[in-house]
Formats: sequence, structure tokens, C-alpha cells
Amino acid sequence: MIRTKFTNHIQRLVRTKFLRSPGVYMITSSMNGKRYIGSTVNLIRRKKEHIKALKQGDHFNRYMQNHYNKHGKILTFSILELCPIGISVEQLTKHEQYYVDTLDPEFNICRIIVNSTLGIKLTKEQCQKMRELATQQWENPEIREKQIEAMNSPEARKKHGETISGENNPAKRPENKQKISEGLKLYHDENPEAGEAISERMKQQWKDPVYSEKVIKAINRPEVKDRMIGENNPAKRPEVRAKMSKTRKGKPKSEEHKRKIGESQKGKIISEETKQKNREVSLLWWSKKKEQDILNSQ
Repeated sequence: MIRTKFTNHIQRLVRTKFLRSPGVYMITSSMNGKRYIGSTVNLIRRKKEHIKALKQGDHFNRYMQNHYNKHGKILTFSILELCPIGISVEQLTKHEQYYVDTLDPEFNICRIIVNSTLGIKLTKEQCQKMRELATQQWENPEIREKQIEAMNSPEARKKHGETISGENNPAKRPENKQKISEGLKLYHDENPEAGEAISERMKQQWKDPVYSEKVIKAINRPEVKDRMIGENNPAKRPEVRAKMSKTRKGKPKSEEHKRKIGESQKGKIISEETKQKNREVSLLWWSKKKEQDILNSQ
């Protein structure tokens, strides 16, 4: 359990009524001396909340929870400062901020306490209320327009780009890419109509001249073109080509699809290199077909 320890300057004040007072507290590991500092309007209640959360394995502070899971009940609860009853939350957090700045506790996730919610774990009910409030705000045209303007500002776009670029993008991590791929495959296997709905929606979007012009303009940017030339083109990587071939294999083409392919190839000048490659692919296909026919006839 978390033992209660009192600092020297308040030892004489230790009574149950004082433990129900507001104050700033510290939780210390007796193994490595690492500390967590917090503030509360009721010290004894906050101590019980910490104990309960740690035992249940759902403590909001992942550092303390991992420490508790690994080393067990070796945490000490200390009172750093008793505050007057009725103190405002703003004033209480200022007292906590002083001790965080002075002692630099290792377990604290959030270092800026005043006007900050970093590190706070919200309940499902709180998340639902915030979601409903955000939805209501988005339905207001004035608020929606302001939010869109703020998101599209050069500063916001630059900051967002730096956040998700390169290795910072969680979707580009190998383990996450595999999870996303498996999740999408499972979803489309269970909901075959979803792919058709997405395809239909994209067709409707592409008919909008404003949308199509915007997409074409984005694709034709120099930095985008550079990423699609030669070996930089993902579709030309052997592993990607193998996946694309496997996906298309045995999939029948509709008459409309065949017609569109034919129209796209009309008037297209084919280089001698491409013709030679097509001949080689055709000869290879026919040789394999003949071998298969011979095996089937035996």
C-alpha cells in the first residue's frame, strides 16, 4: 500500500480533519527515489484514489502504474503543503506548479500545471460530452468557418506537416502499417459494399470540376512529381508490384472497364523498349500455357 509520511513542518498538524484539507502532496518510490507531485482539495480522498487505481491497473499516470506493476507496494505518500479550505483550484494549481518547478519530479507527465490538461485521463462520459459539444459547435456555420480558417493557416499547416512527416508519422511505422493493412482487409472482407460505396463517392467527387482541378493541381506539384519518378514511385517497387499483381489476378474486368482501357490507349505512342517488353511477357505467357496444356493432357 502507499504509506503516509509527513514532512517536519506539519507533523504536529497530523489529524484526520487535516488530511481532508486541500493541499499539495508527493508520492515517492522507496526503491529509486522517483517522485510524483500533485494537488487536491481532499488529501485523504486523493490518496485512496491513487491506491485504488494502482491496484486496478488503470492509473492515469503510466509511469507510476508501470513502477507499481514491476516493484509492488513501495510508494510513500507525503504532504508538502496544507492549504486553507475553500482555496480555488487556480490557486491550488499555482502551489503545485511551484513544487513541480522546484523539485522536478520524475513521475510527472505534465510539467506545466496551470491551465493545462496534459496527462489527464478522461472518463468515457467526459469524452462523450466533449464529442457532443464539438459536434454542436461544428454545426454552427460561423464557428466551423473559423476552425477551417485556423486549420488552413500557413502556421497550422507547417506545424501539422512537421508533426506527421517522416518517422514522426505513426502510420509509417512498420508495425502500424501491418495493423492498418490487416484491419482494412478485414473490414472490406466483412463489408464488401463499403468498397463500392467509396468508389461511387469518389466518382461523384471527380465529376465536380472544382474538386478535380484541385486534385490535378496537387498531383502536378514539383515535389509530388519528384517522388513519383523512377525508383521513387511506390508502384515500381518489386514488393508493391507483386501485391498489385496478386490482387488483380483472376479478377474479371467489366465491359465498361475494358472500354475505358481501350480508349485510354488510343493514339498512345509506344516506345520500342515497351514493345520489346510486351513481346517478352507475351512469349513467356504462351510458353507457360503450352507447358500447362501438355501436363493436363498427360
